[in-house]
Amino acid sequence: MTRRVLYDLQVFVEQSHGGVSRYFRELSRAMASRGQWEAVVAPGVHVAPEGVGPRGMGPRIRLPAAGRGFRLMRGANRVVGRIAARAIGKRVEVFHPTWYHRASIEVWGHQPLVITIHDLIPETWPSVTTPQQLEDRAWAIRNAGAILCVSRTTRTELLTLFPAAEGKTFVAYPGVNPLPAPVEDRRGPEPYFVYVGKRGAYKDFGTLLRAVERGSHRLVVVGGGPPGEAMMKHIRERGLDQRIRFESAPDDANLARIISGAVALISTSRKEGFGMPPLEALALGTPVLLTDIAVYREVYGDWAVYFEPGRVESL
Repeated sequence: MTRRVLYDLQVFVEQSHGGVSRYFRELSRAMASRGQWEAVVAPGVHVAPEGVGPRGMGPRIRLPAAGRGFRLMRGANRVVGRIAARAIGKRVEVFHPTWYHRASIEVWGHQPLVITIHDLIPETWPSVTTPQQLEDRAWAIRNAGAILCVSRTTRTELLTLFPAAEGKTFVAYPGVNPLPAPVEDRRGPEPYFVYVGKRGAYKDFGTLLRAVERGSHRLVVVGGGPPGEAMMKHIRERGLDQRIRFESAPDDANLARIISGAVALISTSRKEGFGMPPLEALALGTPVLLTDIAVYREVYGDWAVYFEPGRVESL
């Protein structure tokens, strides 16, 4: 008997590119390939250029990314979801929402709930979130029938804050669907390091800028949106504008080309739940330089070179 698992579009209205959206896109496609499960994606609007996974229960319309307009998209998806929820009835065995917005989850309230906890950064770095988002996450953790944690470190941190969840938490490490390997020679005449992801708060991107200033290599920064004026002023004042290049949202082929051509991928993060970019880099044969934090040691072991967080001299 084939059972159905439902995924919604929450993260796909906020991220055109990103680790969580990639996780759910690949997870839903993998579920769709298994004989005992059928993955179904909710109808609605999204901003993901690479799509959102396998077949849906209704139309899915891609719109241009709209910054804070994602709230309007999320509201529209709730309206569509209420209609779809009545139509689907009990024909879905599991609901696995892609984010924790309570009102969006309650639209599908008759479904058994499974959630993924990617990290505890909102709880430990409150500057990156809002009180409402923390309330929504806590509600989802309390009401989920099962919780997938992407690492042992994440599970330990979750149970420190939510000990009542112990009996329903499981560690499920993400895999990686390798990026398309470039066919041309990967290394150019000017060596560079690559950084992938957001740059604020716990990511400690400032440490990497100071390291680039002290060295001679170039740096390619991928994702995280375009740099703000304050950052560009900082870079220009230090004469780094000819050595640092920003690539806001390359497709997978260009991302693979950038990563595979780098001397190494660097992560200066002080906090992670798993850390997907280093895994993608290793799959392309690119070395990784990572902060010496618990989750990186757990996931990457001897496959990485480590440095002390926040210390330019160590990097």
